[in-house]
Amino acid sequence: MSQIFRLKDAEIANGNLINADDIDAELNQLVAESNGQDTRLGSLESGNMTIAGTKSFSATLKADTIEERSADAGVSIETITLKDGSVRLAQKPGFVGSTNGEIGYDSTAHVFRVQVNNLAKYLIHEGNPVLHKNGVSGKVPVYNNSSSLQLKAGLCARNSTNATDIEIAADITLTLNSNGLNGLDTGTKAASTWYFVYLIKNSADGTTGALFSTTNEASSGSITLPTGYDLKRQLALAVRTDDSSDIMPFYIPGGWPTRTQVRYRFAIAPVNQTPVAGQPNVLDGGTAASYNDVSLANYVPPIATLAILRGGIYQISSAGRIGYIRKKGASVEEFVVANPTGRTVTEYEAEIVETDANQIIQYKMSDALSGMDLNVAGYIVTEVI
Repeated sequence: MSQIFRLKDAEIANGNLINADDIDAELNQLVAESNGQDTRLGSLESGNMTIAGTKSFSATLKADTIEERSADAGVSIETITLKDGSVRLAQKPGFVGSTNGEIGYDSTAHVFRVQVNNLAKYLIHEGNPVLHKNGVSGKVPVYNNSSSLQLKAGLCARNSTNATDIEIAADITLTLNSNGLNGLDTGTKAASTWYFVYLIKNSADGTTGALFSTTNEASSGSITLPTGYDLKRQLALAVRTDDSSDIMPFYIPGGWPTRTQVRYRFAIAPVNQTPVAGQPNVLDGGTAASYNDVSLANYVPPIATLAILRGGIYQISSAGRIGYIRKKGASVEEFVVANPTGRTVTEYEAEIVETDANQIIQYKMSDALSGMDLNVAGYIVTEVI
């Protein structure tokens, strides 16, 4: 700084006084700029740099010119706006070639491009998710025949990791008679078996489909996905095959798509008669005077703990009789079936009853002179959302 003032004194001594004031102003400006440069250099030395406003670069930014002092710490940049340019990220061991790790914006095509392993990719913004996590929308699945369901176009579900939506573009026939896409994930169709329903997607090409599986991911395990498919979502529905390996007929009157209510289409014989073939009977003429277990597992799947029951009692004497039903282990009765005095039979009454985790309820009668029939009219899904 003393050299600058000596220069000023020399100019005055040599008689160059005409522009002395201008020289003084210019030298003061030089002093200010020098001080500012010292500040910026000090800031860079400490690892901090601030660029105010807009900075244009005539060439590609090199990653090794923007670095932190600590090794492999990376560079934190809050915002970079690019137009027909690119930012090349620092290469890591294992990268091949100088074209890896480059991101740029093409203002003609209005897309971001990323260069990875010498392949050009596009970064596409798909917008905000159509569905919230666990969301499902679209028409209910429909019983088609003894081996298949119909899934309707537009059925859409958020995948299990909440990464993207899986939407069916066209109607799908989901069958137990084949394996792979729109069929059974593995194995062959079996009798007296629960099958769970999944939507699946190939994230690479966007194709979608569905699967049947005996695996219930709401409990444990993983389904077997077809080659190329990597996204999935379990739906709130399960179907049961009977002794002949046929899907038991059903319909969905309400609750879809989360608290799905499934109703069976079965003929049911009147109280105190032998159940007809295929009837979802779980108790025929029960006379227990204390609470006994009744398993509903053949008609209520592991994804449900609410059963829709149809119950009735008959009496041998003219005195009124009462039947009680409750969740296994509960301390209070949830469902009471009464047979008024003077009647010999009570037709079915419908009620929703909670089961335990193994789909078991309990029943008892007021005395052994009467009997109870119970049938499962359907179930409500509680364990898949």
